[in-house]
Amino acid sequence: MQFLKLPRLLMPHIGRMHYNSQPLPSQSSYKFDSIDDAVALFHHMVNMHPLPSIVEFTKILGMIAKMRYYATAIDLYTQMEYKGVVPFTVTFNILINCFCHMGRMDFAFSIMGKILKWGCRPNVVTFTTLMKGLCVNAKMVDALYVHDEMVAKGIQFDEVLYGTLINGLCKSMTGKTRAAIQLLQKMEGQLVRPNLVMYNTVVHSLCKDGHINEANRKKLHHG
Repeated sequence: MQFLKLPRLLMPHIGRMHYNSQPLPSQSSYKFDSIDDAVALFHHMVNMHPLPSIVEFTKILGMIAKMRYYATAIDLYTQMEYKGVVPFTVTFNILINCFCHMGRMDFAFSIMGKILKWGCRPNVVTFTTLMKGLCVNAKMVDALYVHDEMVAKGIQFDEVLYGTLINGLCKSMTGKTRAAIQLLQKMEGQLVRPNLVMYNTVVHSLCKDGHINEANRKKLHHG
């Protein structure tokens, strides 16, 4: 299956996802001096009888991912699942985020199958995390498709996500500055409006592509 087809296969699930997504469980009860401490606690927890709740496991996985030990978080999740701990959507969102940061978008999208298998529902965080991963990994055609489908469902994106999408378009090796301009136009009338950083990103991209000379660039900045 071509990668390009994957986002299209996921779109039917947008209409059934949770708009009020579960927040990430509070991590304030765990503090680690090192990744070794986090892993040691996790190993202790998977051998407890009875097992702690999935919320407790998810707290630790989230902190490990935040420490950027993405492969470690994925490995620990596998151990947890083997022990029979039933994950929930927030747990899966952490896994998706890890795979995205590792550049493994194929695995990130495969987690959608796990979400449905376990009887969970993807939420807004699920799809926005996937979209950010597509941008970071230069899968801009797929990112734009996911954006358009989610907007059509009435989902609002925040400033950070739009900035990520525009930045990805402008820095794409295939040169998608025109698509970035069209996205700025689509933002008209939405709750999140284009900001100066977004405009500057597009202007610099146009300059790089030779569509705007230095004099015109200054006019755009001060106009």
